Amino acid sequence: DKNKEEVEKMNQSCKKCVQFILIFCFCYFLVSIGSGTGAFPQEEKVSELGKYEGYSKPIYDEWVRLSQYVTVRDGTRLAVDICRPAKNGIPVSEPLPLIWTHSRYHRVHYTEEGKIRSVVDSHGMQRILKHGYIIAAVDVRGGGASFGIRRGIFTPEEAQDSYDINEWFAKQPWCDGNIGMFGGSYLGITQYIAAGMGSPHLKAIVPAVAMFDLYSFSHPGGVYQDDFIRDWSGIVKQMDIDIPTPPVDEDPQSVLAKEAIELHKANVFPYEYTTPSAYRDTIFPGKHIKPSLEWSPNFYLKGINTKGSHVAVYTVGGWYDIYPRDAMTWFNNLKNPQKVIILPGSHSGTGDGWKKTTRSLIGFDFKFDLIAEHLRWYDYWLKGIDNGIMDEQPISYFIMGAPEDNAWRTARKWPLPEVEKMHFYFHEGPSGSVNSTNDGLLKEISAESVSGGDTY
Repeated sequence: DKNKEEVEKMNQSCKKCVQFILIFCFCYFLVSIGSGTGAFPQEEKVSELGKYEGYSKPIYDEWVRLSQYVTVRDGTRLAVDICRPAKNGIPVSEPLPLIWTHSRYHRVHYTEEGKIRSVVDSHGMQRILKHGYIIAAVDVRGGGASFGIRRGIFTPEEAQDSYDINEWFAKQPWCDGNIGMFGGSYLGITQYIAAGMGSPHLKAIVPAVAMFDLYSFSHPGGVYQDDFIRDWSGIVKQMDIDIPTPPVDEDPQSVLAKEAIELHKANVFPYEYTTPSAYRDTIFPGKHIKPSLEWSPNFYLKGINTKGSHVAVYTVGGWYDIYPRDAMTWFNNLKNPQKVIILPGSHSGTGDGWKKTTRSLIGFDFKFDLIAEHLRWYDYWLKGIDNGIMDEQPISYFIMGAPEDNAWRTARKWPLPEVEKMHFYFHEGPSGSVNSTNDGLLKEISAESVSGGDTY
């Protein structure tokens, strides 16, 4: 009997020991899976130029679009669209980082079928949203469904609006206070301006194809660029006054949107103040404003480098864009944490239409995932994911004419230290490279004794 009792005690001890071992192994299994140190394969992590996998995942597959008016400090109501990740048709309650764009060209549009198309209807924005970001778009004052009057371009009022909107977003219970921005052209410039206003919650921006200096653009070489500015003024005037824009949710009958459009009729358009501004310091008649100085994007440079020095800037440019020089000028004048990339792209981006055009220019189909760069930037600065993007060289650029497997280069400075400056001179053509009256030649030989002009 005594032996039986000893055996039973031993059996009980063995059972407890086995249970302990099983529990320990199961816990180790869970930890190893979470840390990636176990025997089971971990998802590969890739974070390099144009490639991003394994650091964050697309955890949402649906979203809800909401819109409303937000009142800024002077009582002006701005139209705001917000697309929030959702589950079963309900926006998630977890506070998430937010990225937004300050749009001159309507925050949402009507399609030909009369449906509403928002920024999140693009494949790229959907990818970002699915990774756990709120996407928003705001009509600038005097544009779209927003109230207010535009007295110029890139004005202090518009700049202050961006600060107010950033602070409003940060206070919402569904936003975690980490805010970024996106967009190109005018929507790229508004990001630099917002960075110069010092919102503590604006952490990262990705401005694309954005102007640096208004006068250099409106008067290249001192000659007024009449055609572009006249056409662009006509387009934005039509958008402000004639093209209907979808109302916000609280205004289903577009009563408020129509009131806003009535105010837009008093807008001052670019052609009206750039035409008389023959010089950089010209004062706009009767306004006591120097548009080429005080309404220029680089007017906000000092603010970016001081009040907005915490904002990380990823500048995107294109060799076939109108602003590749501006992209590098921004880079060389900013003191912020930053990167810059120059693509073989145009002002309209690198979509399918542009890919067909570049195929004949570079000899192969251009493939680059720019949204991956957005995600790498936002994940690092808005979510604190250490994906190594800031360990890379700050400049990435595409070499035109290089073979596909060696077309991308990186650098720390621009111009490149190894570049040699060369002087070229105008000579009469034809070169045979283009069928044009303006077909001429550039040669290293001085053209002092040769006519380098065209006669009309």
